[in-house]
Amino acid sequence: MKVESGMTEMVEFPIEETDKIMDAMEQAEKAGDLKALQWCARFLRWLWDEGGIVSVDDYCYNEGLFNKMWDSLLKADPAPETIAAIINRKDGPKPPTVADAEKALDTVKAFFEENIPHKAIAAALSSVDAMRDAVKTAGAGK
Repeated sequence: MKVESGMTEMVEFPIEETDKIMDAMEQAEKAGDLKALQWCARFLRWLWDEGGIVSVDDYCYNEGLFNKMWDSLLKADPAPETIAAIINRKDGPKPPTVADAEKALDTVKAFFEENIPHKAIAAALSSVDAMRDAVKTAGAGK
């Protein structure tokens, strides 16, 4: 890593595409799929060539330009079938589950128990219990 004037410069890669390629490489390696590994290497090299140097003054890559180039590259050189599902998956935030909501409410309850004076805690915990009931009702409707 090169450090100048106290600032570290790094190469910028888009996380979703890089993550997919890394997952595909792992699968291809386990399967001994040389064709898929070669495809991944080509695409990692392209990301490296396109990746910009990230600095405080200039760290934004034109998203529209990248997406257009990435899509055309995938059309011209599609992923081998053995890794196509990984490369073509649509990553994004997953909706919270009932378990996620209950865990969050447990955290809120613990916060209240730690930070609210004993006399006022009953009202706060009652609100948490009401939210927990609402979460369970919403979860049962799915």
